[in-house]
Amino acid sequence: MVFIRSKKDDSVEAVKLTGELIPYQSLEELLSGLEKFGDPMVRKYERGWVVYVKMRVWTAGVGFEVSSDFRMPTPLAAARQCAERVLEVTK
Repeated sequence: MVFIRSKKDDSVEAVKLTGELIPYQSLEELLSGLEKFGDPMVRKYERGWVVYVKMRVWTAGVGFEVSSDFRMPTPLAAARQCAERVLEVTK
């Protein structure tokens, strides 16, 4: 499985766990990486962007979402924050 984290220079990369390393540089690549964990969605609200992932859980009756904050300045910033949070819940 590949977990996603944010680096200090604000770029996003994957953490190598199973021999696979996928760099996430664009919004498209980042959303494709988040797709490994569930169904990512990008939304624009009046005051900003939000990205959330409806996580895949293989236990009956269990489900949850991971999201960025609302009011993120760009879709990419929202996706990066959501990716950091996905990493935290999948440790």
